[in-house]
Amino acid sequence: MTPIDYIAITLYVIFMITISLIFTKKNKNSSDFFRAGGSLTWWLVGASAFVTLFSAWTFVGCAGRVYRTGTATALVFIFNAVALILTYFLAPKFRRLRVISWVEAVRLRFGKTSEQFFTYASSAVTLLFGGVALYTIAVFLSPVFGTPTGPLIVGVSLLIISMSVFGGSIAVMASDFIQSLFIAAVAIVVAVLVLKLPAVGGFAGLIEQAPEGSFNWTHAMRPEILGLWGVALLINQIMTANSLQGGAARYLAVRNESHARKAVLFPLFGMLLLPVIAMTPPLAATFALEPMDQLYPLLNSPSEASYVAMALATLPAGMTGMLICAIFAATLTTLNSNLSVVASVLTQNMYLVHIRPKADEGELLFAGRAFTVATGLVMMALGLLFQSLKDLPLFELTLALAGLIAMPMTIPLVLALFIRRTPGWSAWATVVVGTLSS
Repeated sequence: MTPIDYIAITLYVIFMITISLIFTKKNKNSSDFFRAGGSLTWWLVGASAFVTLFSAWTFVGCAGRVYRTGTATALVFIFNAVALILTYFLAPKFRRLRVISWVEAVRLRFGKTSEQFFTYASSAVTLLFGGVALYTIAVFLSPVFGTPTGPLIVGVSLLIISMSVFGGSIAVMASDFIQSLFIAAVAIVVAVLVLKLPAVGGFAGLIEQAPEGSFNWTHAMRPEILGLWGVALLINQIMTANSLQGGAARYLAVRNESHARKAVLFPLFGMLLLPVIAMTPPLAATFALEPMDQLYPLLNSPSEASYVAMALATLPAGMTGMLICAIFAATLTTLNSNLSVVASVLTQNMYLVHIRPKADEGELLFAGRAFTVATGLVMMALGLLFQSLKDLPLFELTLALAGLIAMPMTIPLVLALFIRRTPGWSAWATVVVGTLSS
């Protein structure tokens, strides 16, 4: 890290905060605060949808998988694109709901009991994922700045809370648009510079020198296992992208149904480009650099540093700060979106229903900001909890539990779009039965 890198990071943080302050006056009621009043253009919402598919995992966990086993991980991105093809046809239905939070759609479809069930269950799971993401980005930033993870978790949390509480959803999506261009630009630059290295020799050299089996997906998994994994992965991606929680929560903000459909095109084509730019550096690192366990012997999983190691070996002086900002932005956008969704659910489906049914728009706007602060602090506390228990298997256990709980919760939120005649209790009962079996 050089002084130029620190200047770049400082300017990035100032820019993000400035965006939030600029859009503060746009939030005149709860609809403005949580879904930008349903007035955003397709390219703004589409860019936000694309960038929230990123996270530090793309540059850390995914890179480690590519380094160890080859390009089979590309199926994650390919099936994301397949899932978004269905979203292209469902997005107008999501916009047609004309609700402020996606849980309101659950109430319209399944009744008040299911509304309250999903209000608290979805909020808990989302905050759990948020705590995991905070801890993950802190682990990444800690060796960069030479700072313990605890202060980093607090600092990142305060930045996210500030952006969300002042700017609302319109500021979040505006910053997402800027960050999508920024992340894509940095990732493309890294991929191009890696391919231009004499030791790599372009795509032809990459394919020729990559470890045996890197492009043979049955090398790491037997064909029958690969097939079963592919089917499960495809179902998972379709369910996640097309549920009321995943789809409606995002496409409620566009100005009409036509914009909702066009908004899907941004992440759809982005998913086709992402595997190339994300997987090239770690694949090149397998032969162009020393083994990761020799370069980073203190890391629990040295292969997860392969993307960053390759980027640092190719980027010119002063670009390290830009790389840090890009990876940080990838997680920041997801956390901002999660915080906004949880606050909207608690305001519209808990506060307005149980605490102040007759609250006016001014009070709801204040409550929305208060819940944003409160849920942000809970997310920060969870991140600090993971940090304090990092030597225990709780971190991996929590990830597994969250995944096993999230999928049963998603199933009724997808089937509700296709099955019309089913009793109200079927939604929460599906989640209970699915969670017990998982």
